[in-house]
Amino acid sequence: MDSSRPLNLIEQINQTFTYLASFLGAKILFNKHSGLENINLNLGTQSGSDIESNFDGGIAAEVFSSVSPSNNNKLSNDIKKVGKIEDRHKYVFFLCPDIKEGIYTNPFGNEVYVYSLGDYEL
Repeated sequence: MDSSRPLNLIEQINQTFTYLASFLGAKILFNKHSGLENINLNLGTQSGSDIESNFDGGIAAEVFSSVSPSNNNKLSNDIKKVGKIEDRHKYVFFLCPDIKEGIYTNPFGNEVYVYSLGDYEL
């Protein structure tokens, strides 16, 4: 993260919820993959997948928060991005209002597991 780069209020709120979504996604991965001991969270502007691990052939996940999964084609773009990665386990996690927590339809039918983190309330 670049602490010297100013963010406007909306960017700060979105980034905060994306960090929250990353932590929630990490929790799901630890629960889903027994034996998983560590992951890398690439928060903010770090390169690479948002969540990564070398465990069991590799884990790659993209994470976002938005007002809608289709906003700016974010969900589609992230599914395509993760789908190109060589890792064995591929995920997209997202946090959006009015979307129930659980498995979400992957419109591309590729091996990317898409999961809604629900409508998180603080």
